[in-house]
Amino acid sequence: MFEYLKRFRENFPNRKFYQLIDKIHDMDNLEDAWNKVKANKGCAGIDKQSISDFQPQRGLHFKELQRAIKRRTYRATPVLRKYIPKSDGKLRPLGIPTVKDRVLQQATKNVIEQVFEMKFMDCSYGFRPDKNAHQAIEQIRNYLQQGFTWIIDADIKSFFDSVDHSLLMSCVAEEISDGKALRLIEEWLKAGVMAEGNIKETNKGTPQGGVISPLLANVYLHEMDKASTKWVNVRLVRYADDFVIMCKTGWMAKKTMERLKKLLGELKLQLSETKTQIVNSEKEEFEFLGFKFRIRRGKIRITPRGKSIEKFKG
Repeated sequence: MFEYLKRFRENFPNRKFYQLIDKIHDMDNLEDAWNKVKANKGCAGIDKQSISDFQPQRGLHFKELQRAIKRRTYRATPVLRKYIPKSDGKLRPLGIPTVKDRVLQQATKNVIEQVFEMKFMDCSYGFRPDKNAHQAIEQIRNYLQQGFTWIIDADIKSFFDSVDHSLLMSCVAEEISDGKALRLIEEWLKAGVMAEGNIKETNKGTPQGGVISPLLANVYLHEMDKASTKWVNVRLVRYADDFVIMCKTGWMAKKTMERLKKLLGELKLQLSETKTQIVNSEKEEFEFLGFKFRIRRGKIRITPRGKSIEKFKG
């Protein structure tokens, strides 16, 4: 299946992908998606159906999903709001889809991820096949060695709650023209959230906890990747919505910060004023992905931060 997508892109580099829905609801793909969802475990959604409840009748569930997609009667179920503690003591909201929706999201991700992986850039490391946080850390080391020592330590304010649905769907539609596949994604974006027994509409954002949300985050922020990697003497290292931009001088870092604010504004995003800063790594440290970076006496020092060590011990 995926070799077909690669051959299509090689033969028609500027053409969009049209017929993907049949690959999404293919029984083998649904089975593969189920195995991944089962391996990730996770709790039940608002229907209270657990992984173990879903498993005995999964073949029947697959046929129901396939039938609903073909007839265009599929409707996403609102996600269940859960909160998990963050390292700063605050709570991070998660949206837990039903097992059925998680399987279909994973089946969709299996297919469209292959499409977008053909265009994603090397500066993006989060939630991608054959990419990981350690590669991002090593790339930062390389850039520090090359003299990119002025760091924009950036934080996007409430990223997953701020994603504009229209802009996101426009980004997806740049590569995919299959209306049924696009409709599935819109269903999940607008499914709503159930908290304390009440259902709230979702007019923007993509819920953390959804299987497909990290991929959609990469699709959305790919626009930032494309623009910022064209800036002269600037280097970007991004892991999902966490990123640093590295420059050679303080003046360039300040100029780049203004460009960044304008670029994110076009994506209807904002930098957190309290968490975003410009750091001269030859005089002070900065943190990224649980590590602390600093240059001392010409040597690059990279150490796990204390909270990361405590979390690992726990």
